Amino acid sequence: MTDSALQGSIVEGHVTCSDGNVPARSAKIRLIPITNLLPASDTAKTTDERSPETTTDFDGYYIFSSVAPGTYIVDARKDGYGDDLGFIRTVFDRLTRDQQKALLLTFPQVLVRASGVAREDVVLRRAGALTGRVTVDAGGTISPGYVTATLVSSSLLGNMEGHDDQKATGFSQRGTIDDRGVYRIAGLPAGKYRLSVRVTEAYFDAKVDGSNVTMQPQRTGTAVLTFLHQRP
Repeated sequence: MTDSALQGSIVEGHVTCSDGNVPARSAKIRLIPITNLLPASDTAKTTDERSPETTTDFDGYYIFSSVAPGTYIVDARKDGYGDDLGFIRTVFDRLTRDQQKALLLTFPQVLVRASGVAREDVVLRRAGALTGRVTVDAGGTISPGYVTATLVSSSLLGNMEGHDDQKATGFSQRGTIDDRGVYRIAGLPAGKYRLSVRVTEAYFDAKVDGSNVTMQPQRTGTAVLTFLHQRP
């Protein structure tokens, strides 16, 4: 092995935010060897190579030195912005090899050779959010409680329902309902979601023991309300 191969190469790039085309300051950057996600062949297994990490500077630039040769996915993350790679990794093993290949091609990749400089710029896009207010027909709000958003269809993975051979992703996130009945679920990948609202009610009775009066639950019940919301 030559000295240049031992030293590796430099990988650098610039990360911007799609909303305003401003530098993505302090974004976390990882170089993930593609063989950690996709085996080199149908008979091979995924590797467990180190994924170097760094953060962008004030101007949104990142740099890695001494990177070993190979193909890497440039994984950039920042609070409030999409994490599509993290999303597909939750369901990646349920996909066929061809589906895995097609998905990985949608992410920024960089080919690192034995020496020299490789560059890959990345654009971070705002993650989706669902918000609304939950009320009951008898008036008032539901608090405490939560709303769960479960993915029904995705621009990355297509329709997750309606096909017998389609494996459900099980991807969901939860948002709490505040004292005004308002909820917000942020950090969602683009797609259509089913929103489930779970309401629990209890019936109490007063128990008198001398001068002490306590309220004890007599019966509890749970109702689940489900409706659909389509993100634009």
